[in-house]
Amino acid sequence: ILTFPIVLYLFIPVYFNLGVTSVYQYLDMRFKSGFVRRLASGTYIFRSSLNLGVSLFTPCVALKTVLGLPYSLSIIGIASISIVLTIVGNLRSAITADVVQAAIMLGCSSVA
Repeated sequence: ILTFPIVLYLFIPVYFNLGVTSVYQYLDMRFKSGFVRRLASGTYIFRSSLNLGVSLFTPCVALKTVLGLPYSLSIIGIASISIVLTIVGNLRSAITADVVQAAIMLGCSSVA
């Protein structure tokens, strides 16, 4: 809840006045070190990978509970559908896949 106002009133004016477009560009400019920029990028990639794993596994738990599908089949199915939709239709399909995944999660949780 507090994140949005902090970013809006504290960080965005600094980035705008410096003419930078990303946190990573700001870190590079502030510390004059490519290492800090790469470290921040690596940390983001690591966190995103963990988030992706949780996002992929959560509906699998619901499918296992409701339909009795094995985890491996659910993971392969959900990942395959997401990859195909993303390749075929770019961002629109990625958003569609997220909506379908959310619908499956909500549907399974309402049935259970």
